[in-house]
Amino acid sequence: MNRFAPLLLLVSSCAAANGLDGQAALINVTAEPASSACEFGGAKIQSGIDANANGLLDPAEVDDTQYVCNGGESDATLTRGSAEAPGDNCELGGVRIDFGADTDENGALGDNEVQDTEYVCNGADGADGTNGIDGTNGIDGADGADGTNGTDGTNGTNGTNGTNGLSYLTSLATVAANGVCGPQTGVRVNAGPDTNGNGTLDAAEVSDTRVVCDGADGTGAGGSTSVIASSYNEAEVRSTGSAVTMVSVTITAPAAGTVVAFGATDAFCSSTGNPACFGPASTPASVRVVNTSTGDPSSGTGWGYVHLSDDTTENIQRSNTFTVPSAGTYTYYLRGQAQVGNVGFWRSQLNVVFVSN
Repeated sequence: MNRFAPLLLLVSSCAAANGLDGQAALINVTAEPASSACEFGGAKIQSGIDANANGLLDPAEVDDTQYVCNGGESDATLTRGSAEAPGDNCELGGVRIDFGADTDENGALGDNEVQDTEYVCNGADGADGTNGIDGTNGIDGADGADGTNGTDGTNGTNGTNGTNGLSYLTSLATVAANGVCGPQTGVRVNAGPDTNGNGTLDAAEVSDTRVVCDGADGTGAGGSTSVIASSYNEAEVRSTGSAVTMVSVTITAPAAGTVVAFGATDAFCSSTGNPACFGPASTPASVRVVNTSTGDPSSGTGWGYVHLSDDTTENIQRSNTFTVPSAGTYTYYLRGQAQVGNVGFWRSQLNVVFVSN
């Protein structure tokens, strides 16, 4: 059977100033049958911005499509999920996902069969929005006929604080064989916002559920190994003309294969504060996912310009595909650059998915 079941990855992004709500970047992974895109079938990976905020990646919201194609035979690939307590791997706790080949063919992933472990960590609460800028003093009135000065204008009203953001939590549950995954087992991934702030994803808070099925023994199309890694940076990274790295992520590949990388960030500028826009028209910048720390964000594939006018924030999402020639550890970077003027990047995240040949 095909090993890919629908999988949606959500990257939450917030505005940089005055607590404005951001838009979520969504990633939808579905099975791709044998076609001109993948001779033996595989996975179709679509990504885009959740413009209507319904928690689903609608067809009109798809900005980019990538394919990860199946390769040759291998043992069945199994996954095993468990809760991860707060600690070195996940500061606020989360879930642990073990991957490995079913070498003894008993249908269960034993400890000696684990080839790789990844962690999906709970996010922290978003930062408070910044206070609004005080209004300026009114202009003194002109001298009256009797020669006295006019009264000073009153100070403007302070802007209100932005609303606190919500953590986005995940939880895992085992999927038994002979269910939605057919004869294979799998993992059910639940996700949603921690609306009551108790640090646990309660049943009423689940807004999305996806099932990832274990790979089947194949005769040409099944049983490949996948690894997922991600990194997040909430702090501001500013570019005044030079290229900067907003966030990077390292992934360990167990074999040769393909890495699909998805990056998201908020780009912003301000007419009255920092970072300062270039002028009354717009400030251009470029964003790109690269595999070197010195990669140029304004050339090659997977990049594009964004143009910001005064006092605007825009969610930018980019993706790229890389070939991994052999097993090893690889690092990928989300980089940006202000082409003119001064641009800030805020709340940046990079997710990478490795799939073996």
